[in-house]
Amino acid sequence: GVIQGGAERLLRVVVTQAMADGDDGFTLPATDRVDLVSTALDVGASSFSAPGTLRDALAEHLLAAHATVGVSAADTPAAGDERVQDLEQRADTIDTSP
Repeated sequence: GVIQGGAERLLRVVVTQAMADGDDGFTLPATDRVDLVSTALDVGASSFSAPGTLRDALAEHLLAAHATVGVSAADTPAAGDERVQDLEQRADTIDTSP
């Protein structure tokens, strides 16, 4: 790979609290650490989860990046679903061995 931008640049990362605390065996510098769970945050556009939680961060990102896309197609009925097969709804099309 090739380093993009300056090698001296600062990066901001978001990790779970367990990772920030070193529970995974890696140490992160405590410099400028912001614990979002204990910080008074705006509720934001998503009310999916408490502000500052990992789920809230994902929900806020998805709303910001995909708010205009939405889901307008109806879910595939179980009888036609080729990915997850409910064998009470349809015949098995993956394992056709006798």
